[in-house]
Amino acid sequence: MEIPNFKKNVLELSNGDGILHESSVHERTHSGVKPFKCQYCEKSFITKSKRTRHERTHTGEKPFKCQHCEKSFGEKGTCIQHERTHTGEKPFKCQYCEMSFCEKSSCRRHERTHTGEKPFKCQYCEKSFKSRQGCLLHERNHTGEKPFKCKYCEKSFSSKSNCMAHEKTHTGEKPFKCQCCEKRFIERSNCLTHERIHTGEKPFKCQYCEKSFHWKKNCTEHEKAHTREKPFKCQYCEKSFRTKSDCIPHERIHTGVKPFKCQYCEKSFCVKSNCTRHERTHTGEKSVKWQYFDRGFSEDVFSLQLKTEFQIEASDPGTREEKGFCIEAAVKKELKDDVAPGEGPVIYPIAMFRNVFADADA
Repeated sequence: MEIPNFKKNVLELSNGDGILHESSVHERTHSGVKPFKCQYCEKSFITKSKRTRHERTHTGEKPFKCQHCEKSFGEKGTCIQHERTHTGEKPFKCQYCEMSFCEKSSCRRHERTHTGEKPFKCQYCEKSFKSRQGCLLHERNHTGEKPFKCKYCEKSFSSKSNCMAHEKTHTGEKPFKCQCCEKRFIERSNCLTHERIHTGEKPFKCQYCEKSFHWKKNCTEHEKAHTREKPFKCQYCEKSFRTKSDCIPHERIHTGVKPFKCQYCEKSFCVKSNCTRHERTHTGEKSVKWQYFDRGFSEDVFSLQLKTEFQIEASDPGTREEKGFCIEAAVKKELKDDVAPGEGPVIYPIAMFRNVFADADA
């Protein structure tokens, strides 16, 4: 019997009964018929091949091995995509710019940044997304679904990538190494953003002024200073904040939650940075070391400098001496124990500190 060319995958065995059926896989997308049932759970599938792929998530079988390393994969397509990380092959080219991609789906997603298309709509709110996966992850914020469970503790996550990143905190694995220094990272994205500190790349530009930033998050927060937007509202009072990271510690003032515990004493803190600063009173560690001195300085010098700079810029951008005196006073305070009896304090040029802080901000 000759089978028409326009039908694909038309001959399939039914659930083990040995009878051949001529059916169009495409038609099942309309009818909703899913004759192939997983033998490990309640899920059903349109095609036998999809069922086989799914069952590997239960059995852990990974028959497709990378020819360049020891990794194995449950799906051939995933293995091919992985091998491109070794070969550097990027066969899918953006039709709007010079970028190329290992995966066709990544290329399509990128092209939507040019077209602005967001075809995937959340079924719970008005938001739309460039990718189906992005939409699905967002919808889990509404449903509270966290299907990915850590194999080492009780935590669950809405995305597989977040779960895998969390599990590395248990194993200590940091597979991504900075190509400019010795630092290693749990996630590739964190490694890439760190490397911008070395290269000086600042790809995120403020749409209201000339400033550029290493990280998108910092750019977004900076732009809110122009718009005065404060989208994050405290659920206990009337205050609003520009960033979620500012809102959460504020809410702890209301709840009394102090999740960050000192490892040397019984004290707890609302904010991690305050806990870290407190622990240095136990260890004597100084967090900042300047090239001009054979010693370290505490964060307080930086904090004072940043606070003073903000106040001066808000009132009179031309007033630079006040900033200089504040920095000098903070350094004198930290150096006072190092001054020998009978000797006066050492005065360092203010310009030196300006250069130091400029280097630190870069």
